[in-house]
Amino acid sequence: MAFMLISFAAKSEKSVVWLEDRHDFGIFNEEDGNQTCIMRFVNNSDKPVAIISARASCGCTQPEYSKEAFAPGDTAEIKITYIPVGRPGRFEKIITVLTTDSQSKHRLTIKGLVIGSEKTVSAHFPYDAGQLRMKRNMVVYDYVTKGKSKSEFLDVYNVSKDTIYPTWENLPDYVTVSAASKAVPPGDYSSFVLNFNTMRCNEYGLVKNVVTLYPNGKNGSEPVKIELFATVVEDFSDMTETQRMKAPVVSVSPERLNLSTGMGLNGYSGKVTITNTGQNELIIRRVYALDPAINIKCEKKKVKSGKSVDIEISLNTFGFQSEVLNTLIYIVTNYPDNPIMEYRVVGDISQ
Repeated sequence: MAFMLISFAAKSEKSVVWLEDRHDFGIFNEEDGNQTCIMRFVNNSDKPVAIISARASCGCTQPEYSKEAFAPGDTAEIKITYIPVGRPGRFEKIITVLTTDSQSKHRLTIKGLVIGSEKTVSAHFPYDAGQLRMKRNMVVYDYVTKGKSKSEFLDVYNVSKDTIYPTWENLPDYVTVSAASKAVPPGDYSSFVLNFNTMRCNEYGLVKNVVTLYPNGKNGSEPVKIELFATVVEDFSDMTETQRMKAPVVSVSPERLNLSTGMGLNGYSGKVTITNTGQNELIIRRVYALDPAINIKCEKKKVKSGKSVDIEISLNTFGFQSEVLNTLIYIVTNYPDNPIMEYRVVGDISQ
């Protein structure tokens, strides 16, 4: 029994004992250059031990070590250098060390916070937002399928000397913002997650919002306007082949609208006819233009098979600077083959 206990103790005893396995460089400036620490272990076995390899989780971290074997009782060391150039903010890196003692792996950790130089911060976060610098000044979700949600990230960096507490205002019901922490320490960065939930949004097509970010709360900073863009599209993924064959089909005439021929007492105007050449009812979700000078009127939203509806389009020439009109309107329907149809409107406004 005693022999079994001694044998178990011998097997459980570590042959390599690390005197340090974590190092915190603390807060330092990028201009301070490379940061170095030493981590040591003791050969606690009765055989020589050598380091086979030491690999860092990032190229910014460089371990150096001797490949010679260390006798029992000797102390070995690994020199670890962190290169902060071009890497502002908080970091934590893992170094995996493999030794000859049964080829076991040892994990070493370094961490710290780099106060970035003006050049580096401007390159990584080019947009000024008071106490913050931002990687971008707008959030683009691209296409978001109706009934689903989509998230985008907005990365920011605190260039002030104080911990700040960003807040948001003017968010629509369908957009929520979250972050890992409410506070952003000086010289550190944070990522906001902006989630767009189409189940709370009644619009189809392009949806644009302007929201407000206060880098350090409403009373401690100036507001920063950030634009959000999403294109909400209908989900046709569950349609069967039979349902597609019976789906509504959009036919538009004329092929393009020339407002030059529609000059009247009320300015430039014309109409577009939408005909449903499919079998099922056509639903006009929305008709819109990105050009604010274009006015659109579409009273009828549902079109039965074989029926048509007219859309009235006019140009508000007040403040319109160009003599040539060349723009698009977007017709959003439940036509699965082309749910957001682009339609061109042109005109000679010099007349």
